[in-house]
Amino acid sequence: MRATCVSILAAALLLAAVSPAAAEPLSCPPVQRQANGTWKPAATTAPWQWQLQGKVDTSVPACVFDVDGFETPGTTVAALHRSGRVAVCYLDVGSWESYRPDARRFPRSVIGRRYEGFPDERWLDVAHFRRFDSILERRFRLCARKGFDAVEPDNVAGFENRTGFDLTAAEQLRFNRWVAARVRALGMAVAL
Repeated sequence: MRATCVSILAAALLLAAVSPAAAEPLSCPPVQRQANGTWKPAATTAPWQWQLQGKVDTSVPACVFDVDGFETPGTTVAALHRSGRVAVCYLDVGSWESYRPDARRFPRSVIGRRYEGFPDERWLDVAHFRRFDSILERRFRLCARKGFDAVEPDNVAGFENRTGFDLTAAEQLRFNRWVAARVRALGMAVAL
């Protein structure tokens, strides 16, 4: 009986140690900003929540929320800010998504091969990004209007993939730098 009690007590202590109820309440570091007002992540800015589908669950104990720029309303961004958290606007910039509201604006000449594993997504010809830069500019402004602190531009390594275009590392870097400069010009950081 004594061994059983010790085992039950040990199991209860272990369960309490890993139970969410036993965890300390979330304490995010103060949001740091650069002189121009742009968010500057602290070395201790963690944990992060990455949620790209569905209504954003703001009850998740995270300091940074990386969420879909189109689907997340500004009211959710404001709610995150009120609770001392950071909001990052996820956008595909190196690939085209058929289901986005601006999908028809992209010239067909810049839409390449299917992005493996994502049937509604295709690579973009970032070597000729000037053909669709105004579309991306509108996306970045959308994030800024909603109050996001940063943009996570995704699919920015086309030169390493079979895109349907002969992209070079230099062309990719030129595009990535353009993206970063445009996002920063709108007062947001770049999660790249």
